[in-house]
Amino acid sequence: MFERGLGQWRRQKRSSPKKNLRVSFIAESGVDHGALRKEFLTEMMAGVERKFFQGGSTGKTPKYSITDYHKEHFKTAGEIRAVSIVQGGPPPNFFREWCYGYISTGEIDRDSISKEDVTDPELSQLMEEVEIAEPEAMYDLLDRITACGAIILHSSVRTLPMLQQICSGMKLYGLCEMIVQQPQHFRDLFVAGLDEKPDAEFLMGAISPVFSELGSLRRQRESKIVNFLQDFIQHIEEEEEEKSFVVEERGTHVKITESDERDSRETESTGEAAKDEEEMKEKPKITVGCFLQWLTGQAHVPITSTEREMFKILIKFDHDFSVRYGKHTVCFPVVNACSNSITFPARHLGSYPEFRSIITQAVMSSREFSCS
Repeated sequence: MFERGLGQWRRQKRSSPKKNLRVSFIAESGVDHGALRKEFLTEMMAGVERKFFQGGSTGKTPKYSITDYHKEHFKTAGEIRAVSIVQGGPPPNFFREWCYGYISTGEIDRDSISKEDVTDPELSQLMEEVEIAEPEAMYDLLDRITACGAIILHSSVRTLPMLQQICSGMKLYGLCEMIVQQPQHFRDLFVAGLDEKPDAEFLMGAISPVFSELGSLRRQRESKIVNFLQDFIQHIEEEEEEKSFVVEERGTHVKITESDERDSRETESTGEAAKDEEEMKEKPKITVGCFLQWLTGQAHVPITSTEREMFKILIKFDHDFSVRYGKHTVCFPVVNACSNSITFPARHLGSYPEFRSIITQAVMSSREFSCS
């Protein structure tokens, strides 16, 4: 969806990114009252980060891409950032500190740049080779070192045209001017480190069930479903925390499993058998953010405290579906992302395994508004 969305964004002729964004997906019914926009901006921001930036969890820098620069893709990425911040999308909080410093001041603080800011794989490899090289081996690296000069500074300076183009796109709504005037106020929206990922506590705090009369049989069924929902959200959060992840240490892949009592490590350098790439790829899993996006169209915690306080997810219950649909064996919940609501069938969810199976199938089969 990202590539097509990027192309359609750049083809705007009768509209402007300054106007309220309205999204529609071909061959799908639905009027955009906010959820489609949030879904679109969530996917576009993830695509921008993946395609035009490189780095790790501590921050990323723009990729050095002359092709994307000439096509003004970085300017489009800047426009998407501005619209995402203003119109309820996720913030672009994945920049390295020096990148935000340049956006807010127009200058590079050379004292704040370190080797950790080198995100280009080729330059990172060259730095590693220089660090471990013997004196006599340095002569073999002179040509490569001379070609790029001071490696750390070169890796930053050469991406300045991309950053300048991003700033050009972020002039929407006067965003760049506001950042220059109040850099500290906007810092957390751009620099990596602010952990605003939704968790089970946030999600359960946002739900607002519409219960039947207290003491009734319907109320008992509804309370059981809410308990199952809490168990499900906490379970996917625990799975997310315990999953295996891959860490790169000096070009060596190390697999670490947090749930084990001791770290289990499989490295390529020790000669141990490495798993095939297909085996290393994780199967798609439901995360708390994924579940939130399925419910509301957005996978992030609202940016401002006022938005967080007002953010609610309405939980409804359908006790009369048998009258409408006749005899059947399974029912799926109905989500209305535009109104932040979900309606659970009161039957077919009698046990937690049954609830988990139905919800998992529903989420995995309809994770996006876009056609697959």
